[in-house]
Amino acid sequence: MTNQHAIGGQIALHAQQLAASVDPGDTNPPHKVAQVFFFGTGAAAVRRDLWSARGGFTNDVFIDTTDVIDKKLAALDALVSQGYGGAYARKRIETADGAFGSAARTAYAEGFIKMNAEVHYHLPLTDQAKTVAESSDHENIERQSLRHNF
Repeated sequence: MTNQHAIGGQIALHAQQLAASVDPGDTNPPHKVAQVFFFGTGAAAVRRDLWSARGGFTNDVFIDTTDVIDKKLAALDALVSQGYGGAYARKRIETADGAFGSAARTAYAEGFIKMNAEVHYHLPLTDQAKTVAESSDHENIERQSLRHNF
């Protein structure tokens, strides 16, 4: 059985490569993409830190979806032809987004994997990392324990 998502990703990467090249006589400038992010679900282990990595691909970017979880649920409910709505949508958000959220130390998140390593002039530190570091254990647990009432 063919994985349509994987094939779609391969097509997108191939198109990206073609768009970045220039054909002789083409007056259009090449279009280059600075970074590609792969969706982490099913492609990577959920890990919180370096010590829980067990080889293979791991999510290295998390997007906090806590503030938009209602919109995500509505979008999943609208995908009637895919069977993503209803009880499945609620279970998926609690398990997948909840697991990613736990790894990111928030209630809900989506995990991603960067295609290319990044170079910084200083070690990056996110606002979320600062918030976690400045919060008490009880505040962090409360933030992570937020549960949507579906």
